[in-house]
Amino acid sequence: MRSPLPLPTRRLQLLAGTLALALMHCADAAAAHAHEAELQTVATYLAGEFSSARQAAGDPDFHAVSLRMTPIWPERRGEHWLYVEQALATHPDQPYRQRVYRLVWRDGVRSIVYTLPAEAARAVAGTDAVTTVMQRWQPDDLSERRGCDILLRKDAQGGYAGSTHGHGCPSELHGAAYATSDVTLAADGLASWDRGFDAQGHQVWGAEKGPYRFERTKPSE
Repeated sequence: MRSPLPLPTRRLQLLAGTLALALMHCADAAAAHAHEAELQTVATYLAGEFSSARQAAGDPDFHAVSLRMTPIWPERRGEHWLYVEQALATHPDQPYRQRVYRLVWRDGVRSIVYTLPAEAARAVAGTDAVTTVMQRWQPDDLSERRGCDILLRKDAQGGYAGSTHGHGCPSELHGAAYATSDVTLAADGLASWDRGFDAQGHQVWGAEKGPYRFERTKPSE
């Protein structure tokens, strides 16, 4: 019959196990802190007002577009929400695209895309009181655009880059079957290339030459 371990040996094993658990907890806490720091960086890079006017002035194939992204629901911890709208620079109060982005950590900073209910879209369009207006609604009121999320990872320059995955983002605009989005992001602006393709893989909407390049014109308040 095997003899029990001496008392000092058992104590050493218990101590080693406790230390291992403590180290694992510290590692998990450090990882969570690092992930939140990246989420905050991406949210800061996205928030604000942007314009593609400079690009449009040098290339008639691009329109002058105003892009505005405003943080909403700041009370929700562990994730960041932004209201997003794009409009032609000549009609900034008439956005042609309205979305909500939710930033979470899932193998990187993942931007999940939502559409708004019609009443919310009308109420928030072009207003300077986005944060206040959007308090009338909650995430459960939104509709997720499944397959359209973008995974952003840090690049060598300290910015972020990412795209949708494959053909998983559905689109019916102008006869499209699916859409793709490619994004690069930095402190001073971003580049976004959104395109729609039919079932045969032919592009049917979106810029053909390359991404729209948006320069930051106003930081987040």
